[in-house]
Amino acid sequence: MSKIGIICGLKSEAKAVRAAFPDERVDVVISGANAQRAELLARALCQPGKDQFGAERGAVDLILSVGVSGGLLPAYQPGDLVIGSEVVTKNGERFACEPRGLEMLKKSHRAVGINPSIIYGSDEVVMSAEHKQKIHAETGAKSVDMESHGAARAAAQAGIAFLAVRAIADPADRALPTAALNAVKPDGGTRVFSTLVNAARDPLQFSELAQLGNDSKQALKTLSINLSGLLGVLLLGRDLG
Repeated sequence: MSKIGIICGLKSEAKAVRAAFPDERVDVVISGANAQRAELLARALCQPGKDQFGAERGAVDLILSVGVSGGLLPAYQPGDLVIGSEVVTKNGERFACEPRGLEMLKKSHRAVGINPSIIYGSDEVVMSAEHKQKIHAETGAKSVDMESHGAARAAAQAGIAFLAVRAIADPADRALPTAALNAVKPDGGTRVFSTLVNAARDPLQFSELAQLGNDSKQALKTLSINLSGLLGVLLLGRDLG
């Protein structure tokens, strides 16, 4: 029986995954939007061990990065689904997504018409539209997140298949409000109070935070709607093999 290890950066992303596909064949962990933690968690999933309840579990057959991401391509809008073809980094690393898994996803009606694209793995929050444009021009990446490269690196080192399914939150032409810079806690939760305090220094940011919140909800809705079918296809395809 195949098993998938899913790396999310945020608690809200993990909640969407678990609600869409509550299945013992799926292990979900949260990195807190940090590539190093994502790598450590993915490395653990690639080895036999114990789950969060202390029960013995086998190594996963696939590492899957799931969550919201920033758009680097102007055509991408909040809520658009993204399937990764490979993950690239600032240091020139390139981690290809598993061809067999990509073929399985392409055959899912949920992903029909979606062309797999390059994801940029960043160790820092990409705040400005100018920075997004620069990354796209230099790498060809169409979206950015802060977990996929850590998860992909661990999977590559372990010889385990890797895929990424993301949904766009902030589009390419929109800068993130500075109040959101340190909003994510190590456990994947949100520092609501400190974020609001930071925004109060520049009240115009409240509307920007509200927009980001709405866009993130749209991205999470996309994941909730699509993950059940996509994960089902991946598990069935691997079991049939």
